[in-house]
Amino acid sequence: MKPILPLILGLAASWIVTPANAGPGAVEAELRQAIMDLHHPDAEVSRRAKLQLLRPEHFAKVPAHRADILRTVTEVRSEEDAILLGAVDLPPDRKQAVLSSPFTPDKVRARLGDPQARDRVIARFDNAASLVAVRKAALDLLYLNDAESLKPFAKRLESKQIFKDPHGNKTSVAVLLIQAYGEAHPKEMGFSPSAYLQHANVTPEQFRAPAHQGYLRQIEKHFKDRHRLEVHLDPPLLLDTSKTGVHRAKLD
Repeated sequence: MKPILPLILGLAASWIVTPANAGPGAVEAELRQAIMDLHHPDAEVSRRAKLQLLRPEHFAKVPAHRADILRTVTEVRSEEDAILLGAVDLPPDRKQAVLSSPFTPDKVRARLGDPQARDRVIARFDNAASLVAVRKAALDLLYLNDAESLKPFAKRLESKQIFKDPHGNKTSVAVLLIQAYGEAHPKEMGFSPSAYLQHANVTPEQFRAPAHQGYLRQIEKHFKDRHRLEVHLDPPLLLDTSKTGVHRAKLD
């Protein structure tokens, strides 16, 4: 089994690299540059622009750039093309072209209305059995972006399962799903690393303290208020990377 620590910290870093190191203006500038680079005659520059748009801090804004996406991504030559096109409102002919492409992954097919693809996306999420598999399956499920796909997500959010690496570091399914939801909804700061890492690296006994349990109640309230879903979180902990000397997060 691979150590969890580099995996979970690497995933967290990938979420926060731009927001942590630059203000909102810089993030917007990066987004605008990526949109401009979609039109670049150099295929590699255009490819990197597509990858940039798939980053969590930018992807939520892709639908606002529908015209640029439709004008630039005229064919599905890669999975990235399909994911970008699937995120915007497509005319019938373009929708059919995406559904017909061998590059189109199930999550895009599901978002565009393919019921068999939807069943496969949900089944992969329900059956994901490793840290990396749970995270990827959760992000794929959230890409569907509808109320029905959130029901299995909310159900598994209640999991008490913990992944443990050979060093003794522990990662809960709950924190993986909180992280995934934060990537899909970057404006929801309660799901950002800066929020959940305040409740990391404490013992199960310490995690029962009101300050930590209060965070779980905030997550539950969000799903009830925003999605009308009843969620009851009771994991033994969220994240413990203390076995390798990582700075221990503390509550003020």
